[in-house]
Amino acid sequence: MTTINGQKAKILAGERRLLLTEWFARWGEETVLKPTLRRDYGFNIVNGDRTFLKFDGVLLDCNRITIGDEV
Repeated sequence: MTTINGQKAKILAGERRLLLTEWFARWGEETVLKPTLRRDYGFNIVNGDRTFLKFDGVLLDCNRITIGDEV
């Protein structure tokens, strides 16, 4: 399981966005992620535009997870 933690990894916003688009099947525009987020694989997660992922999220993506727009 991978942890994305904004406090541990001091990554600039552009670099962080680049990593998120590489780690997930789709990472929507204007999506807000509050640390931490745990996931198994990442490539099974599709995240819509303008979504908000709250603190301490856990996505067990052994199968496809789709989060729609504006959620």
